[in-house]
Amino acid sequence: MMLRWWTWRLKKGKFKAQWRAAEKLGRSGDVRAIEPLADALRGRNDSIAGRAAHALGGIPDLRAVEALIKGLAREDVRASVHESLVKLAPVSRDPLIKALMVRAESWPVDELVYGSDTSARDIAAVLKAISWTPADHRHRALLALAMGDVSEAAVEGPAAADYLSALLDHKEVRIRERAANSLKSRRDLPQNLSMKVQEILKDQKERYQTILQKEYNDIFPAAIKGDVERITELLDAGVSVEGRPNEFAISAFGLKTPLHLAAENGRARTVALLLDRGAKPDPRDELGVTPLMYAMAGDHYIEENRSAVIRALIKHGADVRAKGPGGATPQDLAHRAHSKGLMDDVNLWFYVIER
Repeated sequence: MMLRWWTWRLKKGKFKAQWRAAEKLGRSGDVRAIEPLADALRGRNDSIAGRAAHALGGIPDLRAVEALIKGLAREDVRASVHESLVKLAPVSRDPLIKALMVRAESWPVDELVYGSDTSARDIAAVLKAISWTPADHRHRALLALAMGDVSEAAVEGPAAADYLSALLDHKEVRIRERAANSLKSRRDLPQNLSMKVQEILKDQKERYQTILQKEYNDIFPAAIKGDVERITELLDAGVSVEGRPNEFAISAFGLKTPLHLAAENGRARTVALLLDRGAKPDPRDELGVTPLMYAMAGDHYIEENRSAVIRALIKHGADVRAKGPGGATPQDLAHRAHSKGLMDDVNLWFYVIER
């Protein structure tokens, strides 16, 4: 009877009731709770979806694992899904291996390593977290490639060298360069491949010097536009993830960092990239405003982007209690934005932090 009650509350209740229902269904451990929790994981409310992902981690059943693997496609709940899949080991191990190999064997290697669909990388990250170490050289190489660790993959036997050498002729220069950097330490390459690697590395050095000398300011407009590929190229070339406080940057953007600009404009993927590459989560501009405050106050981009930006910042340590100009806190800014969804999210984050 209680299971039916909590299932109804999850489907029809208001936000707090749904949150509580997902928690209760997960604690029940009842396999009948999998279907309603999987539906919630696919739902539009990312806070409830994240809670459903967490709850599924309490039900050690293959159907819960399958629902979570599909949930890896959602950026806004990926951290909760990852945690639950790790928690469900060893039940989750074999389905994860199967899912990774299906992707690895059906996709071109450049899509596996650099593709826009990150599910293979996320699956590999879970397998790493549960300490899965395949005995087969080829599978170890694929695991490393899926993680984007082409350097590790390069030492994993001839199969990996074959994968990476195929990328030396790729149409995108960044992929050619990364493959060449991964293969440069190999001593068993044929002479023609070795010469091609050296030629690519020489061109890369010249191109990066040009970037550093003339184009280091590009990271600021790239952050505004959300140009992830351009920012990756600049960071790989050595441009500072915090930007440089030169005359051009200060006159155009004040003391804002690229993270400020990305957060202010709702560029969730850019925010995640900058934070992953070492950007400080709480820099202050000349007004004393942090990226989190800009994200809270922004009202000119869609709610899903705003929520993803805020979650990424908090996940990387942004201070949710920081006070901006006039003493405004993130909760104050959420209320000023007149967004019920945002206020629910902020109140939920404070509830979780306090616990």
